[in-house]
Amino acid sequence: NLDNETPVDTYHYGADVSFPMMHATVSKNYDWLPHNVDPVNNPVPQMFDETAVQPLGDRQNFYDTFMQGCRDFYGRKGGRCDSTETDSVRMT
Repeated sequence: NLDNETPVDTYHYGADVSFPMMHATVSKNYDWLPHNVDPVNNPVPQMFDETAVQPLGDRQNFYDTFMQGCRDFYGRKGGRCDSTETDSVRMT
């Protein structure tokens, strides 16, 4: 019964939050930054203008580790990992 369920905080986020989709890097516009916590008193820095809020923490490090694992696994053909990611970003 859904009436008895406890509400859960949910995040709605866009591209470049969990993995790069539209840009080569993941958003670093963390939800704990002053302009996201108190936007009335803290203007959004230009570097974060039109950048999705990042509620998932340091996903860039996760992504970099993921990509290095791909390169290591494929060895001499590991450059294909980067080529595929670059092509994916270009297509969006």
